[in-house]
Amino acid sequence: MKQWRMWWGAAPTEGVANTAFGDLSRSTPLVLHAAIVKTLRLESQRKSPNETGGVLVGYVDGDGRTVVTAVVGPGPNAVHSRSRFRRDGDYAQAEVDRLHHESKGRDDYVGEWHSHPDAGGPSLIDRGSMSWISDNPHYARREPVLLIMERVRTRAWHPRAYRWVAGRLVEL
Repeated sequence: MKQWRMWWGAAPTEGVANTAFGDLSRSTPLVLHAAIVKTLRLESQRKSPNETGGVLVGYVDGDGRTVVTAVVGPGPNAVHSRSRFRRDGDYAQAEVDRLHHESKGRDDYVGEWHSHPDAGGPSLIDRGSMSWISDNPHYARREPVLLIMERVRTRAWHPRAYRWVAGRLVEL
């Protein structure tokens, strides 16, 4: 099992309609279940006005779609501030290991998620983190996903998803 640490509860997915980000004609769209988006919204609101986040767990299916089956939250030793977030790496690793085992090896780390309480796209730190993950053999993820929960004018939390492809973030 790969080991990873870096800056920045599983949600049930059965019987829930899918929300897909990205055009299915693309080679690598991201598929999220409504229950996962709800979990991300609740966690983002709970920690607001500070940032929060964690990791995305799932798999890449035979059609090249990244299917997110669970999210891991920040963990008990995470650091939250208005403009930065550092997840609890030991907690995240233990949760990914657990979910990997429970799925009989199907599910694993597929990317990162975090909140931006004051809407805005990926920061330079986000871009640097995704580049680092892509190049780090411990992650074994050349095209990791970045999901940012943004609070927009309506004050509601909305997901924006990206994939690190060929040295840049591509919005899905």
